[in-house]
Amino acid sequence: MNAGAAVEKLSVAITPTIAEAMRKVVDDGEYASTSEIVREALEEWSIRRTQRRLAVDEIGRHSAGRKARREDEVETV
Repeated sequence: MNAGAAVEKLSVAITPTIAEAMRKVVDDGEYASTSEIVREALEEWSIRRTQRRLAVDEIGRHSAGRKARREDEVETV
């Protein structure tokens, strides 16, 4: 986490299975805390959302370009 970054605490309900898995990786030393796990997961979620949005935008641009080319072809016939 960024030093000096503002944080907000939220309460999240998770299944007992996920909670146990999180505690295990913390106990094993893979993560420093369950909060660290959640932060990492949310950062990855945010990246995936951005990538998905960019992909959808690209598909939209591609579709618009194809439609414009088809319209041009119809006009030249």
